[in-house]
Amino acid sequence: MNTLHIYIIIIAFAIIGVRTSVCAQENDIKLKLAQNYERIGDWEKAIPLYEELLAKEETNIVFFDALRRGYIFVKRYNDATLLVKKRMQQYTNDVGLYAQLGSIYAKASNESLAVVTWEQAIALQPKDQNTYRTLANAALDSRLWDASIKIFLAGRNTLHTPTLFAYDLASVYAVTMDFTNATKEYLLVLQEAEQQLPVVQARIASYTNKPDGLQAATQVIRTSSEEKKESIALKKLYAWILMEAKDYAHALELYRTLDDIMKANGKELFEFAERAFRDKEYITAAVAYNDVLQRYKSFPQALNVQFGLAHTLEELNEATDSVTQARITLLPFKVNNETVIAMYTEVATKQPKTELTAVCYLRIAIIQNEKYNNVHAAYTALAQLQQNVPLNSILRIEGKLLNADIYLQEGDTLKAKELLTGIVAERRINSSQKETASYRIAEIAYFNGSFPEAIKQLEELTKLLSTDIANDALQLKLFIETNSKSEGYILKQFAATEFLVRQKKNEDAIAAFLALATKYRTSALADDALIRAGEIQTKMKLYNEALQTYQQLLEEQKESMLRDRALMNIAYVYTHGLKQRTKAIETYEQLLQEYPQSLFADEARKQIRILRGDTL
Repeated sequence: MNTLHIYIIIIAFAIIGVRTSVCAQENDIKLKLAQNYERIGDWEKAIPLYEELLAKEETNIVFFDALRRGYIFVKRYNDATLLVKKRMQQYTNDVGLYAQLGSIYAKASNESLAVVTWEQAIALQPKDQNTYRTLANAALDSRLWDASIKIFLAGRNTLHTPTLFAYDLASVYAVTMDFTNATKEYLLVLQEAEQQLPVVQARIASYTNKPDGLQAATQVIRTSSEEKKESIALKKLYAWILMEAKDYAHALELYRTLDDIMKANGKELFEFAERAFRDKEYITAAVAYNDVLQRYKSFPQALNVQFGLAHTLEELNEATDSVTQARITLLPFKVNNETVIAMYTEVATKQPKTELTAVCYLRIAIIQNEKYNNVHAAYTALAQLQQNVPLNSILRIEGKLLNADIYLQEGDTLKAKELLTGIVAERRINSSQKETASYRIAEIAYFNGSFPEAIKQLEELTKLLSTDIANDALQLKLFIETNSKSEGYILKQFAATEFLVRQKKNEDAIAAFLALATKYRTSALADDALIRAGEIQTKMKLYNEALQTYQQLLEEQKESMLRDRALMNIAYVYTHGLKQRTKAIETYEQLLQEYPQSLFADEARKQIRILRGDTL
C-alpha cells in the first residue's frame, strides 16, 4: 500500500467521523426538542420526533420509553401495542415488556387480555421473584387488584415460600377492604420476624380506624394469639389491638400476663399505664400504676409510677360523668385533691432537685391556687419549684409564668409586670414562653386602660404568624382598635371588668357586664358584654341565668355579629348543662338555618349527629 492509499483511507475515516458526529449532534438536538414538547404536554409535536429518533436507533431504550409514553398519553393504544411487541421480538425474555404490554391492554379496557399477558410472562422466568413483583405491580398500577393478588400468590406457591410478598399482599387486601386477609398477611410477617412488630402494628393501624377493619383485625389476632400461646409478639399485638378497640380492661389483664411471662418486673405494666393515661383511660391507668407499685416493690422507676398515679388521680378528680364517678368508688384509694397533693409531695421529697420534683411542685401550686384558692400555699410550692428545678428546664419559666398569673389574680399588676418583663429578658427560655409573657404584659396594659401601650405590645406578636399566640394577639389588637377610638370610655370599663374575671371575682364581673350592657345598650360593646356574662354564668353552672343572658342578646341586639355565637352557647348549655337533647338539637338547627355560613356551622352539624346517635 503506497502513501497515497494511506492518505485516502485517513481522509475517508475522517469524513465518516465528521458525519457520525454531525448525526449525533442532530439526534441530541431532536431529543432535547422532543423532551421540551413532552414537558409542556405537546405530544402531537413530540411523538414524530421520538418516532424519527427510534427509527434511527431501534435499540435505544430512552427513545422507546418516550415514544411508548406518548402513544399511551394520546390513547394510541394500537400503536403502543405494536411498538412493544416489536421490541419483544428483539428481547424475547424481557418480563418488563410483557408487564408494559399488559398495562396497555388494561388502559385500552381489554382487561382479560392484560391478565392473560401477565400470566404468560410468568413462564419466562418462573423461579425469579422479581418476575412476580414486576407483573403484580403492573396489575396494581392498572388497579386490577384481583390479578395482582393472583400473581403474588402464584409466586409464593411456585417458590415454596409461605411468607413471600406478605407486605405486598397485605397492602392490596387492605385497599380492597379485605381486612381479614390483610391482617393474616401481617401475621405471616410477624411469624417470620418478631422484631417487625412495630412495623406490623403501624400497618394494621392504617385501617383500625374503620369499624369493620378493627373488628376483622381483632378477631384474626385474637384467634392467632390463642392458637400460638408461646408467641410474645402476638400477645403484644393482641394487647395493642384491644387498646385500639378501647377494651382497656382486657388489655390490662393481658399486660399482667405479659409482664410475668417476660419477667419484665413491672416494665410492661408501666408502659401500658402510660399509654392508658395518654389515651385518657384514667381508671385503667390508675389500676395499672397501682399494680406496679403493689406487685413490684423494687421497681427502678417507682417515683415515676407514683407521679403517674398522682397525675391520673388529679385528672379523675375532674370527672363529672356518672359512669366514671361510679367506677372511681371501686378504686383502692381516695380520689381527691388531698390525696393528689400528698402523692406529689412524697415524690418531690424523695427525689429533690430533679425535673420530676419540679413538675410535682408545679402541679401542687396549680391545685392549691385553682381548687383551694390558697395563694400562700401556691406561692410556697412555686418557691420549692425554683429551688429544685434544673437550670436548663423549661419548668423554671413555667413556674414564673404561673407566679405572674397569681399576682394578677391578686390584682397586683405592678409585681406581675415586673416578673413578666424579667421573663422576657431571660436567656434560657423558649420562644413560646417568651411570647406568652409578652402577651400577658399586653393584657396588663389593656386591663389598665393603656390601649396604645397594649396595641404596641400586641403589634410585635401579630408578626409571628406561625406561633400559637399570634391569633390571640391579633384578636385582642383588633378588639381594642375597633372600640378604643369611638368608645374608649366604655372599653375601659369593659377591660376593667375583664380584669375582675382574671381575679376570679366572677359574680362581680357578671354584674358589671350586665350593667354595662344595660347602660350602654346601643354601644358596640353591649353584645360582647352579654356574651362574656353568659359564658361566665355557664362556667359557674348558672345555666338558667346564662340562657336568660343569651336570650337578652338575641332580643336586644338584632344586628349583632355575635348572634350565631350566642346560639352556639345556648345549645351548649342545653347539651352539657341542662341535658335537654331536643332543645339542643333545635338550637343547633336554628343556627344552621339563620346563619348557614357561620364559622360554627360545621361544629353544629357534628353536634346534631352526636345528639341523634348518628355514626360520625
